[in-house]
Amino acid sequence: MTKASRTSLALWCRRLIPAILVMAVGLDCLAQTSNVTLAGANTGSVIEARLAVFRDMLPQFAGSQQDPVENRLTLATADKPVDDIYGGTMHCNIIAFVYSNNILPRTICLHLTSQAKSERFRSLHDVNIRRDDVFFSPNVLTYDNKQVAGAGIVEQVFPELTPDQLHDVAFSRAMFFQVGTNAYEVSYFQRQSWRLLWTYFALNRAKVNAQAGQSSPLPPVMKEETDFQIAAKAREKQRTIVLSKALQANQEAAAQGDAYGLLRMGERYRDGEGVEQDLVKARDYLKKAADAGSPTAADELAALPGPSK
Repeated sequence: MTKASRTSLALWCRRLIPAILVMAVGLDCLAQTSNVTLAGANTGSVIEARLAVFRDMLPQFAGSQQDPVENRLTLATADKPVDDIYGGTMHCNIIAFVYSNNILPRTICLHLTSQAKSERFRSLHDVNIRRDDVFFSPNVLTYDNKQVAGAGIVEQVFPELTPDQLHDVAFSRAMFFQVGTNAYEVSYFQRQSWRLLWTYFALNRAKVNAQAGQSSPLPPVMKEETDFQIAAKAREKQRTIVLSKALQANQEAAAQGDAYGLLRMGERYRDGEGVEQDLVKARDYLKKAADAGSPTAADELAALPGPSK
């Protein structure tokens, strides 16, 4: 190759390489755009998949009670006790009220229950909340005082929270509430169920917005979601192994003419349990089981649709 040819090739390469880089960047951007579009198209299915996990998880972090008269579903996290220096105990949890077929809560409140030897809320019923370095005084819905024999006074108060305030008190590093001059801290660990409840409501809000054609950011995936799914998959895998072994045991017993094995294979083919439903095979196995002395097989054979022979 002559010197002129080498020089020409070098110039051509200098022009080609930037063009290739530009093309690669363009293709990468196009791919990213396609992924974003695809993610947007599948937002509804992603939300529903996460909500399905949360519906299965719900009994683990919140109790539920349906009121048919009020047509209301009450969701409540578990009580968390916090003590003061005067020997009293304050319990706190989150309560949310969901009405009718609406999937979003109409009311969310911090439920405070006092158990002490003296009244706290009757004379000092103002409740102040501090999360990190921010103070706010929620609207107190109602409070109730009642005497419990031998256990002092039990009082309840319900400071109302907006969804944003629930997020703030659930996810803040530190959270205190103050009743009168007494302050109580609810640790970050104790507020785990609060974070899960807020995420559940946030996903429901995203579902409502998606159905209305509106976009909204999805809450971050909680570690508890991932752990629950991993555990569920492990349980399903173990269940599949157990069912497979049970089917194999029934097949082997039936092959040896065992009455119970024949009965179970007949029932499996009748119900499509672990095998494809086949009433002809079901009838054959049940007849063999009845002939082997199984009265149950005889009864089930008589009840099987179609000819008995």
